[in-house]
Amino acid sequence: MKRRMLPYLLPVCLVGSFTALNANPPPEPPPPGTPVAEAPPKRATETRPLESYQQILATLPASPPVKEAQNWTQDEKDAANSIFKEVLVTPQATARFKVHVGQIARWPGPTLFVEVPNNEGYHIRIFGGFTEEWDARLKQLKKGDEVIMEGTFSHVAFEDVWKAPSLSIGLTNSSFVLSPAAKTRHTDVLIISAVFGSGARFADVTARVNGLVHQPEVAFLANPKWLETDPHPGRKKTLVIVYDFKGKRHVFSTGEDVRVNAETLAHHADQASASTTPTLASPTDEP
Repeated sequence: MKRRMLPYLLPVCLVGSFTALNANPPPEPPPPGTPVAEAPPKRATETRPLESYQQILATLPASPPVKEAQNWTQDEKDAANSIFKEVLVTPQATARFKVHVGQIARWPGPTLFVEVPNNEGYHIRIFGGFTEEWDARLKQLKKGDEVIMEGTFSHVAFEDVWKAPSLSIGLTNSSFVLSPAAKTRHTDVLIISAVFGSGARFADVTARVNGLVHQPEVAFLANPKWLETDPHPGRKKTLVIVYDFKGKRHVFSTGEDVRVNAETLAHHADQASASTTPTLASPTDEP
């Protein structure tokens, strides 16, 4: 019985298969002249910020040797500078440098200047350009403070700066934070007592100073406005802080309008440990 039905079933199955194919025919090609949709653009490859001058020099070809750049001809410097401009001075190329503050200036806007230690035979100098909104925070920094500065390259070039062969690295749209190592120093400062005044009139400002010192990235001025007291109006006053730093007792004394923070006290303690001569801050000291 099965054998007799097989010849009839096979044509039916084949007809059913062709019917299914015809129900979903392949799409016809578009008529000539129809615009073809473009493929979506590929996502740009993300680049990591450069973190050292060595990575900047690595953008140059291996020859001529970069260590001999102080003896390059002007044509060789121009060729290197052209590569720097093409590769680095773009919105995609960014920098994140851990540096020690050299100077805060206005060239012409707020600028953080750094001289980078190196063995290349020429100066390596970083100029971080900031917007005006960073001016107050920059003024709280002191020479030697360790910060992490980020920005995009405004220029990178071999050139003479202050009559000396240099690799100049300029950043724009810069920002900074104290490095983690610098941030932890405020936790090593323990305020024992603080008084503010002159002659026989002194006010206890221990609680106020303790609160200000333990705010990272904050510097206060030794004056009645910041310390919220004026025990001797009309007279120049002195702030005296007794504190422990890494287990050792120190005394810091300063006149009015000197910037003070945890880093100030830590630096004072470092100097005191290196010398038996006490250090007295001056109202003319720069942050």
